[in-house]
Amino acid sequence: MKQILRVWWLLIIAALVGSGLWFTDRFTPLDTAQLLDRPWVDHMPHSEREPFRVYLLSHHQGENGELAGGYIQAESSYKVHLEMMTHQEDEKEITFTFLHDNVKAVSEYRIERIPADEDDIDLKMTLARDPRTNGQSSVLYSSSEWGQRHLPKFLPTQMLSF
Repeated sequence: MKQILRVWWLLIIAALVGSGLWFTDRFTPLDTAQLLDRPWVDHMPHSEREPFRVYLLSHHQGENGELAGGYIQAESSYKVHLEMMTHQEDEKEITFTFLHDNVKAVSEYRIERIPADEDDIDLKMTLARDPRTNGQSSVLYSSSEWGQRHLPKFLPTQMLSF
């Protein structure tokens, strides 16, 4: 099980690094600082066949000056869909633009600290209108440990040396 999770995090981190999304030195307001440069998952999968979703929002600016990001829909540990997007945010709302079909969506968001669990999850983000759940509210989780230059504890840094 942990091996499957390590592979998933390797894929997520490789997508971030490959797109230039992971590292940044720019300062942002409090909620935006917690929002950006970390994976936000709907839950930690506990089996290799369990589906999950991940949002990745970054400080990295694309060629048009827009901030880059990605959305991962995993049907299982063996089948994933990666969709690139751009985003803009302030302290209350995120505007998503999904690049494949140029669909735009706006959602209010709120980030809260929660007691850390066994996976170091200690941040909770509520999207009022998640663009990938037909506008329904959704809750996503992350860890303050996963921001900027810190990887999840269970992902050995030597896995990135390929």
